[in-house]
Amino acid sequence: MTKVGLLTFHRSTNFGSYLQAYALYHKICYLGCDCEVIDYRCPAIERREGLAAKIHGPRDLAKKILFGRALKKKKSALNKFASRNMEFSQPVYPDDVRTLGESYEVVVAGSDIIWGRDITESDHTYFLDFAGDKTKKVAFASSVGAYEPQDDDEEVARLLIKMNRIAVREDGAVDWVKRLTGRDADLVCDPTMLLTTAEWDAITQPMDFKPGYVLVYFDSPDGKCLRDACLYAERHGLIVKNINYGIPLRGTQSVKPASLSEFLGLIKNADAVFTASYHGMLFSLYYERDMRFYTRCHSTRVLSLAKRLGVLDRCGDETNGAELPPIDWPHVQERISSFREESIAILEDMVTL
Repeated sequence: MTKVGLLTFHRSTNFGSYLQAYALYHKICYLGCDCEVIDYRCPAIERREGLAAKIHGPRDLAKKILFGRALKKKKSALNKFASRNMEFSQPVYPDDVRTLGESYEVVVAGSDIIWGRDITESDHTYFLDFAGDKTKKVAFASSVGAYEPQDDDEEVARLLIKMNRIAVREDGAVDWVKRLTGRDADLVCDPTMLLTTAEWDAITQPMDFKPGYVLVYFDSPDGKCLRDACLYAERHGLIVKNINYGIPLRGTQSVKPASLSEFLGLIKNADAVFTASYHGMLFSLYYERDMRFYTRCHSTRVLSLAKRLGVLDRCGDETNGAELPPIDWPHVQERISSFREESIAILEDMVTL
């Protein structure tokens, strides 16, 4: 049984991070491997997610004051899900992660925006600089974030060249790998797509919510996502449920899901979903909900996926919130199924010695 170490963003209060981490871990185990998540504590991520013990500046303080109680409950529920469903290494940090360098036969980097150097503060651990020479090094569904040249591009290129196989999550990342290394990278789906909707229901058991609402998950920076959702709700006689852990917004009902069961239940039972979240868009498609998506930073991953699945017309960035024709669900599901099978085949090759 191949020993696999999975390095991803798993310490977070973001539902998407847990969903993608679990999906990739689950699928690697299903392929017959002995997998564990490398419990790496990246300082930049710890600060960003409010997981550090110390408060670092006004942003941390404001986050703890405004969202502290609800986020603490959410963090506890997500940690319980992770501890019940995944195996972890001992915690490691930048100064001792190399102690795991020879612990695995295969190390998988991915997914999420682990190569977003603006997020990790150029932490090269996510490019597997710690892994031993005899270890098979691969990347699955990794996202880059910003593609502009950076000071450490030469070092990043050297680490990418040492990898046995690279698969990324968007077209722009394929071009980025080619530019830095001359290598061809595979394009694969987000790990959450590796599992069917039936598998997600069995794992998370989404809660039932009474229909009659539009769900908003992550507003767009200009507020258009929420405004369009309110207009849609008014036209259809629905209420607006806004996943919001802070101050309630007028005209909406704030909901604060703590568990994956609550979160997926809100999506599954919504009449429509308006979201500026990558995984909010994905699970709306999995559950065949009428959907509008909006872009934020790192928008290429969302647009690349929407194009691949044939739902680019659901992007609300430049629309006036008008009604759209129904989504052709058989067509979308056929594309999802095909993308899933292609990606599983690539992952199986990666974890096979």
